[in-house]
Amino acid sequence: MIEIIEEYINSMGNQYSFIANIHISVMYFIMKQYGRANTLFKEILEQELEYLGNDKTHPFLEQIYLHLAIMYQSLGQSNSALFIWKSLLKVHKQAYDRNSSYISKDYYSIGK
Repeated sequence: MIEIIEEYINSMGNQYSFIANIHISVMYFIMKQYGRANTLFKEILEQELEYLGNDKTHPFLEQIYLHLAIMYQSLGQSNSALFIWKSLLKVHKQAYDRNSSYISKDYYSIGK
């Protein structure tokens, strides 16, 4: 069933489809289909970067970075998680005031 929804969402090709696919990736992760979750997360990231003209600090990337970092951290892939946490920090530094709780949470996650 998830595959049918995923196929429909992919046909939309806009920011809403990216967000919906992130939720589908999270569902795969919850169902312990880690390979499928990882593959879909990476596909979404590539599509979003193309959509955003390769702007790696665009606020639209916040959710994909967050969920990728959580997944990598949960799977014990510390180096991958650290790289993504730092990417999320760059997005937050550009989007929010330096005293934002988002930025302090990023530093906390980097330090874990």
